Amino acid sequence: MIFTRWYDRDKNLKLIVETLEYIDANTKLELADDIIQIIIDGIGISSDELIDKLDKDYVPGGKRWYDSVDKLYSAVEMLKYTDELQRTEIIKEIMYSVLYFKNIDISGKNHV
Repeated sequence: MIFTRWYDRDKNLKLIVETLEYIDANTKLELADDIIQIIIDGIGISSDELIDKLDKDYVPGGKRWYDSVDKLYSAVEMLKYTDELQRTEIIKEIMYSVLYFKNIDISGKNHV
């Protein structure tokens, strides 16, 4: 049986989540911050409602790669609460962030 994760159904969303999984630890946390901010700014749900949903779904000691760091958990799970139209716009913004981080090397110099 093939298991399909919720983000596997959208190739762009899958790309974002897999990028977040495999980038270096510092960039991962910075990108997670960006994702959280983009979602809070971009959807019509209050941050209190969103936090309540995240708390309700939280499973301590989860086994997914993003469960061990609260910020990563929040960023990935917040993506679940976007509808398809919101997600399209949010993914565009996240891709801009990914490109930004990709163009900065360890010394912090921008390659653009």
